[in-house]
Amino acid sequence: MSIQAQHTRFADAQAVAIRENKPILLLLSGEDWCAPCVKLKKKVWNEPDFQDFISKEFVRLELYIPKQGSYGPEWTVFKEYDELKNKYQAPFLPTILVLTPNGEVIEKIANEFSKKTILTQLKALLDS
Repeated sequence: MSIQAQHTRFADAQAVAIRENKPILLLLSGEDWCAPCVKLKKKVWNEPDFQDFISKEFVRLELYIPKQGSYGPEWTVFKEYDELKNKYQAPFLPTILVLTPNGEVIEKIANEFSKKTILTQLKALLDS
């Protein structure tokens, strides 16, 4: 099974979501400086069974905020991250958002680090 590419720009993910009629799974995260983000990526996001499931059912989008002062070429990613974080009122890192292809919030998952719980929530959304 080939894993669907992860998008790093909202417009790209949205175009695929509209074309494939799939929800967007957006992860707003920090880099290695954010301990909860590292935990979520290690215990959930980067796990092969989680990746397999979300690649089949969602269009994956990950946006992160780099360490203060290390924006460099990532500045456009940070700017988009900041805009979406504010638009979707996601004050905590990490936050997972499930969005319609048009960008409306279906579900917000914050401060959750159990792969089983997150998968259960995502599966329930797809079944509803």
